[in-house]
Amino acid sequence: MSTPAAPTEAGHPQLDGLRAIAVFLVLCTHLLPSQAWVRRIGPGGLGVVLFFVLSGFLITGILLRLRDAVADGRVPIRRALGRFYIRRALRILPLYYAVLGVAALFDVPPVRATWPWHAFYVSNLYFALRGSWNGVVTPLWSLSIEEQFYLLWPIAVLWLPPRAFRLALPALIALGPLSRVTYLLAGIDPFALGLLPFGCADTLLLGALLALCWHEPARFDRLRRGVRIFAGLVALPAVVLHLALGPVPVTSPWFVLASALHLALTGTVFFAVIDDAARGLGGPLGRLLASRPMRFVGQISYGIYLLHTFVQGAARGLGEPFRSLYRHETAWFPIACATVVLVASASFALFEKPINGLKRRFPYVG
Repeated sequence: MSTPAAPTEAGHPQLDGLRAIAVFLVLCTHLLPSQAWVRRIGPGGLGVVLFFVLSGFLITGILLRLRDAVADGRVPIRRALGRFYIRRALRILPLYYAVLGVAALFDVPPVRATWPWHAFYVSNLYFALRGSWNGVVTPLWSLSIEEQFYLLWPIAVLWLPPRAFRLALPALIALGPLSRVTYLLAGIDPFALGLLPFGCADTLLLGALLALCWHEPARFDRLRRGVRIFAGLVALPAVVLHLALGPVPVTSPWFVLASALHLALTGTVFFAVIDDAARGLGGPLGRLLASRPMRFVGQISYGIYLLHTFVQGAARGLGEPFRSLYRHETAWFPIACATVVLVASASFALFEKPINGLKRRFPYVG
């Protein structure tokens, strides 16, 4: 079976639409925290898993194409690694450190007290040790996990022989559920399960598995179809049931099973969703995902994700009537979303895009 060309680092129209949906789900959690449906469903968690699977898919696709270039002698492996890290750094680090620096300069709590954790991209460990979230720096946990993935995963993809990589990938995916069960049995606070090393490995690496299926369709298209069937018949009903019933209580005998499988099953559903969107969905949903507003929000989603809690905190600090409006979440929500999008748009146009343009000087091949 022929497979469309894999999406490039620049993305794909409908994948940008998925990014928009993912960041909207995160905004719902942080801007509507007292709404019953938000507390029950936890939309932000779904948004982060979608980001993780999508990131694993796109980054691994880039690395697999780089591996081919190394194998063909078009680029030395050290140069390939160096170019990958430079390009990732140009996209991610400038805005991240600018936000941290400005927040520390203005003594935004709790940035000044916790900045080393965030500066070295170990925010996930900070929250795991703390046992709770902490204000405006809360979203940084997932950025730390992604950065750790960007640091280590290229070495595995480019240095492992292809056969060893194919065999290792399923085992690495299994590390996610196994690590969460191990942490539970060791008596670690359930809050920390997805924050500790390998706690979210299955979500990122399910995206990597999809990238491998796209990269070697003759070998793995049957596997891709099998995962999609499992997603439709098992994973999706299980995830819907979990969302309908709400979080499993810690005292429930099902808690260990839910902790082990929930992220993996959710990631499997998004495996199928991303596969469809990358190929190009038809109908109203496909048109929505590829629409210009959705694509634009997806393109600036990194800025929205990074900035939204800081913008929200700044608005609260302006005093009345903002503080009064903030207490009415449903009235505040559209204003907050529009403000965050406006700030992220300015950040993208004036700061991120010019820096991102420097990637032209560091092509993967050539």
